[in-house]
Amino acid sequence: MENVRNQNKNRGSDGPENESIQDVKFTRHDTTQKEMEQEKLNIREENTDLICEIADLCKRPDRTGPEVILLLGSVGVGKSAIVNTIIKAMTGKHYHKAKTGRGNTASKTLAFEWFGNCGIEKYELQGLQKEAFSDCLNMLPNIFDVPGMGDHYLRENIELLEAVIEGYIPPGTSVKSLQKLQKDYGVGCLKKIYPNSSKEWAVTRVVFVASADQSLPTALADIVRRLLDPHDQATGHFKSNIDLFVVITKCDLVEGFNTSGTTGANMIKQDTFKKMENEVADVFSIGGAMEQNSIRWQSYVDGRCLDDTYIDNIALKFVRQMMLPRRKRHQVETDKSALLTPQQRFLLKLTYVVNGMDPCQKFALVAVIMLSLFVYFVIA
Repeated sequence: MENVRNQNKNRGSDGPENESIQDVKFTRHDTTQKEMEQEKLNIREENTDLICEIADLCKRPDRTGPEVILLLGSVGVGKSAIVNTIIKAMTGKHYHKAKTGRGNTASKTLAFEWFGNCGIEKYELQGLQKEAFSDCLNMLPNIFDVPGMGDHYLRENIELLEAVIEGYIPPGTSVKSLQKLQKDYGVGCLKKIYPNSSKEWAVTRVVFVASADQSLPTALADIVRRLLDPHDQATGHFKSNIDLFVVITKCDLVEGFNTSGTTGANMIKQDTFKKMENEVADVFSIGGAMEQNSIRWQSYVDGRCLDDTYIDNIALKFVRQMMLPRRKRHQVETDKSALLTPQQRFLLKLTYVVNGMDPCQKFALVAVIMLSLFVYFVIA
């Protein structure tokens, strides 16, 4: 890695250090050409440092395998474009491996697509990336691209996503085939038909993808929160150790944020975008840590494949964030004793209910209990 870092320093400029994941901001107005060139040089140098940092994270002593990232969102938010952009930033060359819809309302992803090690093959690495990742490619994150889902709070969607997150559904499985199974055999059938969970497929990070030009799919967001936040009733601990991250795509449509010079009447006002970000923060309860738990995204898209150091910078920061150590949570398996036995929980619940009764209700309850005991002893 030192060779890569030295190549970067020899260019003669001090790149920004310790940048946050949100550092590409609404700040490209009223700058001179010289300032823009210097900023671009600084970003290019930072990208070199990010590549080195990602390689170092691959070689962490405690890393036993690659992260598994689940990309989840509505139809048309740009999940597949995210995959292609990551591949470009991580290889140094454009490879359009994920099918993109280019704004179509119908999803081009029809199965649970698996992009092992960010979808990169060793022979595809170029230049600095080749030196950085050749010996640690197998530790780069695996990406699960989920077909676009409707904004409906359905039991079918809950079961389907839960099975995928827990590693029961093999990569490449058609969504329609799973939906047909649910229709034919009912909700709850998937884990019976696919009874074996694979650690290799089990998701470690869920990335919820929202688009700057679409309303937030709150029902789908609620499903994600339900799946990731459940507590074990006996211990009160989290059942999973999966981190949630939010990507807001198509920020090139926001006034003052795009790097490609996009203009037009359909540009999104900054105040409108801020409201959308605030809604994301509220729905996912990340208002105090947006910079650590979300990123404003721009993608390379079909028909616009010129190198853009700013887009590469966003993608590299995202990959770095996905590879940082996850938050530690108490796991149910590590807790040897439940807080309450089922009998104790029943008595506690009964006490709570009785205490909330008025005198007449309590008298009626006692009468029912006495009658039940009388009948029991008579029959016995």
